Amino acid sequence: MNSPQWQGQRPFQEVWYCTFNDATRGYWFRYTLLAQQNKNVLPILKVWAFIFDPAQKKIFQFQKAFPCQPSHFKEGVVSAGKENIFHPGHLEGNIDQKIQWHISYSKNGRAVDLFPAWLKKIPSIKTRFIIPYQDTQFSGSVEIENLKFQFKDAPGTQGHIWGNKHAYQWIWGHCNQLNEAGYSFEILAAKPFSFFPFLTFGYLKTPEKEYFFQAPWKNRIRPFDQDCQFRLIHKEICITGKIKVDPADQVKAIYTNTFGKDFFCYNSELASLELNLTKPGAFTHHLSSRHTMHFEFTKHD
Repeated sequence: MNSPQWQGQRPFQEVWYCTFNDATRGYWFRYTLLAQQNKNVLPILKVWAFIFDPAQKKIFQFQKAFPCQPSHFKEGVVSAGKENIFHPGHLEGNIDQKIQWHISYSKNGRAVDLFPAWLKKIPSIKTRFIIPYQDTQFSGSVEIENLKFQFKDAPGTQGHIWGNKHAYQWIWGHCNQLNEAGYSFEILAAKPFSFFPFLTFGYLKTPEKEYFFQAPWKNRIRPFDQDCQFRLIHKEICITGKIKVDPADQVKAIYTNTFGKDFFCYNSELASLELNLTKPGAFTHHLSSRHTMHFEFTKHD
């Protein structure tokens, strides 16, 4: 599930990410491989560390690119230099002595694959996405100059993305820290091409059962700049919901696709979520989270 897929081929991109929340902050770490189609551009492995800290009224942003080759990806371990390492259950890093982190996470629970089998057989779908640990907990510490943040069992997720082409546009959200225990939610809407509508998929874990929303012709999403509304349909349950983010809690990051073109990712680890769960013949069950939703969407100029 986390095994590196890159073996030197071009074009190719691969991402391992972790995102989680402690009592007040949101954390976003990425280890990203980019091998552009242009063979004159060397493959790079970029390490990202973004800390969303409302108490400081600041989003700490750090990233650094390293030259890489397939030997940096062995037996599930991703290494950029000697101090930036990801492997299942553990991540650590040091970017120019400005930020250091040592973090572990639980490997309990099951993996989640939002994509149905039929979708993976379509040749034009160039990206794969799996969530090895959709509902997990992070423990460790992050040091930024004279600040030190420590946390234990902070709820979050760890995902893995790869393929020879990015989707043209996507909207993604995750939350496993709602107002009731035992629930975890995931949503992904993507456009393979600019002229496509969003293909929307979802996942909900309840204390009793799991639901996969894998019929994109039934699901709907309406994105706006600071929020999005959605509807997910399953034969046993319907979800309507809204994700909302304060612009002050959002970062605008630059991504580069496998053809060398830059585009923008708007990310927040402090978004809020409203969910309404409706089953046939039953009352609607309302769930919410305040500032513990992980949310991002992309845009092109």
